[in-house]
Order: sequence, then structure tokens, then C-alpha cells
Amino acid sequence: METTYKEVNGVTNSSFSFWRLIKKDIERYLYFSRDFIRERKGIIRKISVFLTPCLLCCFFYRLSHLLFRRGWRRLAAMIVRINFLLNKADISPDCKIGAGLYIPHTVGIILNGHAGINLTLYAFSAVTPLEGSKPGHQGDQKYRPVLGNNVTLGSEAMVLGSVKVGNDVIVGAKVSLVKDIPDKAKIYTPYESTCSIGKSEEN
Repeated sequence: METTYKEVNGVTNSSFSFWRLIKKDIERYLYFSRDFIRERKGIIRKISVFLTPCLLCCFFYRLSHLLFRRGWRRLAAMIVRINFLLNKADISPDCKIGAGLYIPHTVGIILNGHAGINLTLYAFSAVTPLEGSKPGHQGDQKYRPVLGNNVTLGSEAMVLGSVKVGNDVIVGAKVSLVKDIPDKAKIYTPYESTCSIGKSEEN
């Protein structure tokens, strides 16, 4: 099964097969879980890792996206509902997300935008068009946020509207982004995103 990620508003995602994307998601989960997971290579261990909410959520998103791209929209929508019921995460099937998706706590996740590789989302974070930006056409590409590579969103952080977030950006808890953010920015103060970009901490 093949699915290809092409350039979306300046963000280029690699071309990976469905199973390679899943493999990269698993590898990233194992990397962050290395301190509290025993290193056992048995089949039971592999199954138990795959059945964690973090990886199940990623799998259901990848599957819904694959089905969506193949034109099976209703089946994709059904997988989205299953993902929401099991993991309390609402991820649109037409989102384009690169390899290495990591969602340690899936509850409250809302994702209706695009992102590069190694996206990290914590509980109740949201990436979505602004409500009412284009009534009835909220999925229009130009109204969606676009995140670069290696972006981390803290708990209850939000990226709203047609915002572009650069590469290697960290957004702290409860921060709402409504303006474009440059590469390597670190924003931790909830009110910082309403100020000029120059006030965000950059490396």
C-alpha cells in the first residue's frame, strides 16, 4: 500500500509506503518510551506496544488517510469515528502528516491541518482552521494551518487559521498561535503568541 506526501503550502513530506509510515511512528514511540519499557523482542511484546493508545491513534489516522486518498471517503470517515470513540482524538483523514507522528496522550487532540515529519502533540492540543473562516468549507487547504518538521505542541496549545509554523518549533502549554512562526522558535507564555514574533524565544 502506497501513499505519497507532496509539498503542501511549502511543507514537503517524504514519500513513504503506508507500512513504513507506521514503522516510523512506532520507532519514535519506542524512542520516547525507552526509559520505562523493557527491551524485549518477543511477539507478545511487539503486539502490546502496537496496542497502546498512542500507536493505535496513529494507525487509525494513517488508515483513514490511505482510504481517503483512494476515494473511499465513507470508509475513511468510519475509521475516524472509531479513532474518536477509542482514543478521543479527532484527526481529519485528509490531513497530510509526515513520518514519526507521536501523540503520548490522545485525549482531546484535534488535527485538521498539515505537518512535516516528527510531529508531537500533547493532550487537548488543536490544529484547525478558525471557526467561520469559510462557512461550509472548513477543509479548504488555504484556511488550514501548516506545520513544519519537528514541531511540538504542548497540552492545550492551539494553532488556529491559515498559520504557518516553521521547522524545529516548540509551542508551550495553553499557547494559541494566530500568526506565522519562524524556524526554531520556542513559545512558552500563553500570551506571547499575541505579541510580535520577535518576542518569542529563538535559538
